[in-house]
Amino acid sequence: MKFGPRTIFIPLIISIFVFIGLNCFFLISSCNGAKSSSLCDYEAMEVLVYGSSFDEASKSISARISIRDMEGDECAVIERSWKGDRLSVDFLCLKEGGINFCFPAAINAFGNGSYESKGKSGINLSKYYTENGRCLLAGKKSVFRQKELYKVYRYVFSPLSIFKYTSIQTKTVDLVGCESGKSYGIFCDSRGNLSLVEL
Repeated sequence: MKFGPRTIFIPLIISIFVFIGLNCFFLISSCNGAKSSSLCDYEAMEVLVYGSSFDEASKSISARISIRDMEGDECAVIERSWKGDRLSVDFLCLKEGGINFCFPAAINAFGNGSYESKGKSGINLSKYYTENGRCLLAGKKSVFRQKELYKVYRYVFSPLSIFKYTSIQTKTVDLVGCESGKSYGIFCDSRGNLSLVEL
């Protein structure tokens, strides 16, 4: 019996789809078990733009961006300058069974109407609020809740979540309206809507 490329290729493709399907099922099951850890009705971030600087070579904008947990405490602070004159924050949001989860995903800088750093080139925020299988956005009171919320985080950020693309959205909060020296909060409500409010 001869084994041609087609004989090997078909079982390999089937195995890949089975593997992806099982992983997707596991991720969805984990997510459904963590619905009590909904990330809504809280201040997700606090923003303070210091200002912009311009010279012949480039433009830059500096800001302090604080990631908050459900209890209102700071998980992390990013304080630095970016190339460009405007900032935005991307969130990955999951809406599942009437429960919402909005995870800060990236800070992006852009200038002259176009992004200079976007997506993978921007600052990945998830590393600031996840550690050792826990999501610190759940607050410090319950390690169990941190672990449950981490399951949702893992599902939302997994490449396999493309199978649930209808329930996961990237939402962008543009910080162009933030005045220098004033503090603003990014709030997530019970419907998964994000709003920028001066504090």
